[in-house]
Amino acid sequence: MIPMNTIFEVAISFVDQFDRGMAERLFVDLAPRLTGDVFVYWRHQDLLAGKRQEDGFGPIFRSNSRVVVVLLRPEWGGKGGTLVEAQEIQRRHLTGDKDFLYFLATTTNARLPDWAPPSLVYYDLTKYPIGEAIEGIVEMHRRRTAAPKPALSALAKMRLQRQSKKERNEEQWFLESSEGRDIARQAARSLLDEIATYVESFNRDNPDFRLSFRMNRMRDQVLIAYDKNTAIVSWDDPISKGNTIPQIVYSECDGLRQLRYDEAVPDSPGNVHIAIALIPRIQDDGVAAWLLDESDPDDRYVPNWIEKGRPRVFTPQEFVEYLVERILARALAE
Repeated sequence: MIPMNTIFEVAISFVDQFDRGMAERLFVDLAPRLTGDVFVYWRHQDLLAGKRQEDGFGPIFRSNSRVVVVLLRPEWGGKGGTLVEAQEIQRRHLTGDKDFLYFLATTTNARLPDWAPPSLVYYDLTKYPIGEAIEGIVEMHRRRTAAPKPALSALAKMRLQRQSKKERNEEQWFLESSEGRDIARQAARSLLDEIATYVESFNRDNPDFRLSFRMNRMRDQVLIAYDKNTAIVSWDDPISKGNTIPQIVYSECDGLRQLRYDEAVPDSPGNVHIAIALIPRIQDDGVAAWLLDESDPDDRYVPNWIEKGRPRVFTPQEFVEYLVERILARALAE
């Protein structure tokens, strides 16, 4: 028998009439990956027997769970157990716990509750595979259970800042050298090839959301488009462009015009939604990752797995997924 004060790793709230099968799938996939119990009501009847719904479900969703997953549909929160669960989840959110809740839409007409801000994690199971949602839930749980970093003294912070500045300067000096530029350019070309491979695979697996794709190897540039939403990823050569640091420029726009050598630029500056730089980060093995140089100015279309409003270092695979998800999110929002 599970003790009354058990803290569940994940608690799943759902409308039994419609989403029991999906809840069971989540339980089966999540339970082996977490160290404690996953709550679905029919597997924990001993905790609920003889209690009012407020006394049985209430504590679990109010405080006795690290992560709460809601299988969202219009019927959720309307009556019965999900009404109690919704009330407790809302109270928990409004009292300051902001990073415990993961909504999974199971119908096309599912809508977030009125009290839920758009920043809450929302994943549409009618459009995207459940496997990615499970990875997101596991990652949320990991962040909530990670040990806090020990506080640093002022002297330790100063030493870290000096070391960080020294490393950044050394990296910049290297990237300004001919050897550094060559490594960065090769990494950029590898990234463009990665984009081409990913888009080809994506189009095979998602015939209803086929992406238009074009690569200009002479210009080290790729174009990806869905409907009228276009993303341009271009290598920005420091020699020809007059930059100090080599970088990739990523931009999104509504319209394009073609110049000679088939180079693409936006129709007008007003059509550009976002234009950001990815700075190469040289690793010990010589392979570059990519630093998003500034926070995203339009984070409505940032995937849930990205930490919004902050710089982030991407692996090539992560950046490609980020790129495609942004294009589709912008198109589907229109």
